[in-house]
Amino acid sequence: TLTNTITLTDTQTITATPTVTITNTPETGEGSATISPESVMAGGAGNTIVIEYTAGPSAWAASPGYGTLRITVPAGWSQPGTSGTSPGYFTVDSIGGTVNGLLTSSYDIIVYVSGLPANTGKIIVNYGDRSGGGSGATAQSNTGTAYFIVKSAISGTSVNEIKNPPCIMVGFAT
Repeated sequence: TLTNTITLTDTQTITATPTVTITNTPETGEGSATISPESVMAGGAGNTIVIEYTAGPSAWAASPGYGTLRITVPAGWSQPGTSGTSPGYFTVDSIGGTVNGLLTSSYDIIVYVSGLPANTGKIIVNYGDRSGGGSGATAQSNTGTAYFIVKSAISGTSVNEIKNPPCIMVGFAT
């Protein structure tokens, strides 16, 4: 009698190399903003643009602290100014908070506000305000969409851009 036994051995080797990809996720500023009017004429002068910022889910720092709103006016528009006779003169009002200061830096409007309540607090910027004797803001000479970039910080000056910046359609002069 002859007996044969066959034994099969199956060895599997699996090698996996994990890949880690680090993606920078920019921090988003809180709040939202609207703008009016929705359209202007290319190169048109005498414009007053109202940008209304509404606070997000966090209240802004209380006095003596403050939060910051920074609005970048598009290139080609009148440069923002704090002098009443400047075409880019701007004024600021706050609903629910206290305006602690305002200034300009190139094409940026910078506003410091304390105590702005979450979700309901508002900062209203009148860019091209003619109340000081200025002529109002002049729009860019080219047609297209003009985005006013809005950044916010609920405390201090380290601002982050909000989602969906407000924009104005700049059309042909008629």
